[in-house]
Amino acid sequence: MGDFDIPAADDDLLKAITSKGLRMPDALRGEQGLNLEKDKRYDQILHYPKFTKCFTNQTGVLDFYEGGIDKLYPNEKLSKLEFTYELSDHLPLWIQVDTDTDAEKIDQILCASPRFAPAD
Repeated sequence: MGDFDIPAADDDLLKAITSKGLRMPDALRGEQGLNLEKDKRYDQILHYPKFTKCFTNQTGVLDFYEGGIDKLYPNEKLSKLEFTYELSDHLPLWIQVDTDTDAEKIDQILCASPRFAPAD
């Protein structure tokens, strides 16, 4: 996870990072607008895809600003800019990860073994 300040999915920095093998879970590709204005991407969740089945495709953005901030700041009238200094100007991403990858690990071990390799 990281605050990479990458404003778009086609940004050169994201291309450089992913050129080294890091990948974004498929379900996050459609998420757009992770800043309060919802017009820039900024943050990413990237991983090395050793165990591909650990990502459940359950993802999202926690929009803590939607509906206003009156309950967080009942006695203050903060502008959106002022609020960014109080909490954040980025909406957090979340993903659900399946940590039970034993079956995939066993498959990888078996496929790597010459004893269990498919016949030509």
